[in-house]
Amino acid sequence: MSKASSDWLLCNISKARLASINAIMEEIIDASDTNFKKLALHTARMGGKKLRPSLYLLALNTGDYYGKELLTPAAALELIHVASLHHDDVMDRADLRRNATSVNAEWGNLNATYSGNYLFSKAISILSQYDTTVNQITCGYISDLCLGQLKEAENAYNLKLSYEDHIDVLIKKTASLFELPCKLGALLSGASDDILEAITNYSKHMGIAFQLIDDLLDLKGNPHKTGKTVGTDLIEGVYTYATLYTLHETDHANKLTHLLTLDDMKPIHIQEAIELISLSGGLNAAKVKAKEHLEIAKNALSILPDNNTKTSLLNLTHFILARDH
Repeated sequence: MSKASSDWLLCNISKARLASINAIMEEIIDASDTNFKKLALHTARMGGKKLRPSLYLLALNTGDYYGKELLTPAAALELIHVASLHHDDVMDRADLRRNATSVNAEWGNLNATYSGNYLFSKAISILSQYDTTVNQITCGYISDLCLGQLKEAENAYNLKLSYEDHIDVLIKKTASLFELPCKLGALLSGASDDILEAITNYSKHMGIAFQLIDDLLDLKGNPHKTGKTVGTDLIEGVYTYATLYTLHETDHANKLTHLLTLDDMKPIHIQEAIELISLSGGLNAAKVKAKEHLEIAKNALSILPDNNTKTSLLNLTHFILARDH
């Protein structure tokens, strides 16, 4: 398998279970208003990587129990992710999502926000049917997600943002939705405490790395592949690891600061800023940091037996590092 290949999931059982997720999501979104249902499922119907349900299904394999009732949470977890995308696009004022019109661009910010809230409520309702522990864990991670998004918004245009605060945002707003499926999958399948801790640690660091690479794609990705406009984070004042490295560590800080504080950043200014970040070593520094977290993630899996589940989880770390969309 090529490291850049998206075919990282080698576990045939998990692949077969994953194939039913779309139909279950359609069943969960039972709104009688067909127009609202179209809006609510707009992003979900675009496809996507479905990393969160895939991680949940793999985590199910780490324990001794699997019943058909444990398939529905995979769909609920994807809906939580989709809900967060609806809110992200409102905050980012994004017009595109996966090379298609975003919900907020098509139906407006108010409807996008309400649909995100609706998806969150439906997913939480589904997961709360299992037991109190599942409900508490789910609500805890969704709370982290919201706090991460708020902290990111509060630090918009903050040129002094520390690495520690930046990584804390990544842990809360992104890693939380990687930890949640792994923890729930291991818990519901009856995995041992050691495996539960190991796979949760794996998913936390993999989630951090995922966002570090995602942020790099905002600076150097191909818009036709990412479905996003290059430099959006710079325009919105979301300064990610590569940008912070240039601002904190290099001789290019003053020039980059000048560009980032212009009243009207034009495409030529965005391109110049990206070139400075690249020249300063910021892009490389962010990738090195992502590699560090992926190594921690891989090491956490040493407790797992050698099988297709473990191999799939390891493959995902390679895919995340090499991905271009």
